[in-house]
Amino acid sequence: MDFIQTDSHSRWHGRPAHASFCQKVWAGRRCHLIARTFIASILIAGCASSLIGCERRTVESTPDSTKIHVLSTVYPLADVVRQVAGEAAEKVALDWFCENGRDPRDLHLSDPQKKIAGIADLILTSGFPENWAGEAMDSRQQALRLLSPDSTPSGRVLPDSHGALWLNPQIVKEMADTVRERLTVLDSRHESQYRKGSEAFIREVEALDEEFRDRLAPLKGRQFLSLRPTWGDLAERYDLEEIAPLDTDPHRITDDEIRKLKETARQEGIEVLAIDAALLPGVQRELQTRTGLRLLPLDLLGSSAPDGRSTWIRMMRYNLGQLEKGLR
Repeated sequence: MDFIQTDSHSRWHGRPAHASFCQKVWAGRRCHLIARTFIASILIAGCASSLIGCERRTVESTPDSTKIHVLSTVYPLADVVRQVAGEAAEKVALDWFCENGRDPRDLHLSDPQKKIAGIADLILTSGFPENWAGEAMDSRQQALRLLSPDSTPSGRVLPDSHGALWLNPQIVKEMADTVRERLTVLDSRHESQYRKGSEAFIREVEALDEEFRDRLAPLKGRQFLSLRPTWGDLAERYDLEEIAPLDTDPHRITDDEIRKLKETARQEGIEVLAIDAALLPGVQRELQTRTGLRLLPLDLLGSSAPDGRSTWIRMMRYNLGQLEKGLR
């Protein structure tokens, strides 16, 4: 089932923008505002009749054209938008596709999801290849409406084989600052709220980054295996190392892939396999039995559930505890 999430509360912070840039944005937004009412009625009807792609989604019955519509591929970056929006959260309508174990590399958009992407004022992609995000845009619209972790100053220097960039605190800080700028361009009246929200969030990220460094310093050089390149950018930041000999779905891992994983573990002297904490307990038990490795559950996407790891900070604090405990 494809996940589509909507949240009418998000945050952004921004810097003053040049008038020409603002004019370009508003020219594009006039078309989006006209399209939004029409498309939303289609989405609501489609969800009511088939529920295809509408699991875990709340749709506003009457779209509000006064709000900025932001779409994020992954939930953790949606939370970054929410944190940046701060006191102006009511001005942002927020959607996301992937959370709680749904890897964006396995995402195939349904028709309702494509329509949501089509009316978004701003799209934050995951940093993995997502051609759908710019399919209906010309180069000018892509420059105005798309943000990606691999387009940040820190993301641009990484190889194409990078992992989940939204787990890297430096990249998340840069994304937050860019989100602030874009929100301010779209809604200059709330510039001070977006700036306040962004600065507060960046301070939290910096404090947690320092805590990661302090607590993981004794584990410098520790290695762990994974089923596909995912955790490497997070690990490298703290002098750890992910080794990913495969690129496979844990639900479909073959005997040959198991043999390759075990052989790599033997050659490298590694006993730990990092997995997504959202994997079902039965799948985790089967992996542990077949590989003979100790599992290290890490949270890739968080969850919007109120009692879950529903913010980027909570998700990352969980990962810090897991790394500290699992790599001792």
